[in-house]
Amino acid sequence: MCNQWIKYGKRFGYPKCCIQAFIERNIDDDNIIPPNRVQIRVGNGTGFIPCSYCCWKVISGKCKLEDLLKERKERRQFPEASIHVVYFPRK
Repeated sequence: MCNQWIKYGKRFGYPKCCIQAFIERNIDDDNIIPPNRVQIRVGNGTGFIPCSYCCWKVISGKCKLEDLLKERKERRQFPEASIHVVYFPRK
């Protein structure tokens, strides 16, 4: 399942560090760990779950949330294109 998370992460424009953090945090694909309060705050209702390093960059003003998604290949915007695909992939 790790390769599938990498594929989804790339499609939705997640930086490599965010993809890796998600995979490390969610070793068991049957029990997805929800984002913490900081990730929710930084994601600002977009559906994007940044890693702790990217959260720090946004909170400290080093970058904007939009800057983290510049490699996004999915044309639809969050959350419509992300919630069901990323959190509840079809097996």
